[in-house]
Amino acid sequence: MHLRKWLSFIFFASAIAPLAAMSAFKLSPGEGGLTNEQLIDSLANISSEGTGFNSFSMSSTFMAINEEPQFHGGIIGSPKPTVPPAMRELVRRGVKALPDLLKHLSDPRSTKLLVAGGGIIVDGWFSDEYHPRWAEPEKQPKNVNRLDDDGGQINLKAGYVPRVGDLCYVLVGQIVNRGLNAVRYQPSSCVVVNSPVQIEALATATRKDWGDLTAEAHKRSLIEDADNPYSYAALNALKRLLYYYPEVGEKFALRFLGRPYYDPLVIWQFIEKTLMKHAKPGEWKEDVATFVRRYGKVYAEALPSKVWSDARHAFDRKRPKPNRALEILLAVYPNYGLYHHKFLNATTIRDQADLVEGLQIFRSAALDDAVQRAFSAAKAFAKNVSVRFEVDMLALAAVARLEKSKYAPTYLHYFQQRIAYMNKLDVKSPDRYRLDDMKKWATKLRK
Repeated sequence: MHLRKWLSFIFFASAIAPLAAMSAFKLSPGEGGLTNEQLIDSLANISSEGTGFNSFSMSSTFMAINEEPQFHGGIIGSPKPTVPPAMRELVRRGVKALPDLLKHLSDPRSTKLLVAGGGIIVDGWFSDEYHPRWAEPEKQPKNVNRLDDDGGQINLKAGYVPRVGDLCYVLVGQIVNRGLNAVRYQPSSCVVVNSPVQIEALATATRKDWGDLTAEAHKRSLIEDADNPYSYAALNALKRLLYYYPEVGEKFALRFLGRPYYDPLVIWQFIEKTLMKHAKPGEWKEDVATFVRRYGKVYAEALPSKVWSDARHAFDRKRPKPNRALEILLAVYPNYGLYHHKFLNATTIRDQADLVEGLQIFRSAALDDAVQRAFSAAKAFAKNVSVRFEVDMLALAAVARLEKSKYAPTYLHYFQQRIAYMNKLDVKSPDRYRLDDMKKWATKLRK
């Protein structure tokens, strides 16, 4: 798999009344009463770019909920991605909309969009980037992810008009938690178009992977996605579980919020300075045993996933050199799932902060209590390691959720202490980062 395509995958590569305030999920006027076919017909009227079909920026969002898109890079000052009401409603319908979306993947009707039409975009090409359903190579479609970067030049003078089928491709990805990007920005000032209308293999692969998806299979797929060691993958999957299957989603969200913490720097130093420097495989197991005896079961839990994170590059067919991390993984953890992962009962404070922030829109007393416990555990953990900055991040994410709860005084006290400490530092100290945010919250909580 081409490195750029691999990176694009991992970059993106996710009825809620019992859990969330229904106001967060109100339908746009008139959209709820339309059929799937009527909503798909209306895609031809879309005239603004959004997540998954954006030539100016790279972003992520789950269209079913009213959350701000996360900007991951692109042209500064470009328009914020939008979520057209018809697209939001189709994503909200989930697997009930999937058969009609799959049917329309080859729909050639033009939208009112124009991408790569000159200006600051200086180059562009068609490609066949596809994020498959299955991780195992033998289960993946064979006729996608094959084109080189210059698979087919777009006529930059005329630009490219996305089709209805292209937007259906994006919508399928939104529902099944896959990064199916019909149009994406490519640094610098380039655009890549992955059109199932222009590249038939994309439509064929998508239908093959997801054509038989039932609600139960959808739920199982999202649960497995949540167990991926990448923190962003868990968050994307949990959002969809909480939205489509709220009872199951809350169960898994509580499980993730209750994970114990580890210091990622400790593991990184061990992998880089010990494991990666030993040429003899026979030494690796003893190195790991010594490490586990010193740091305990939470680090023992997290370590193989970090080795796997390095080892994943061995799956890039353009990297033929032996991968030391993969050799270590197979030697020390021969039963570790290369393609399927078990729940990782360990996390970093930074990842927990991202999780709390990402689940902000989903509300329940049980989730509120779990967020508070996660913050309390982070404060206790941080007494022994240098991760105070990460605790600040978690506090700011948590208070946005708990500002009107019984836990609010806890955050006021925390911010007052941190503000007093930071005010004593040099004004150029990096430890003063987020000081202004904490001052704003302290003022708000005192009212």
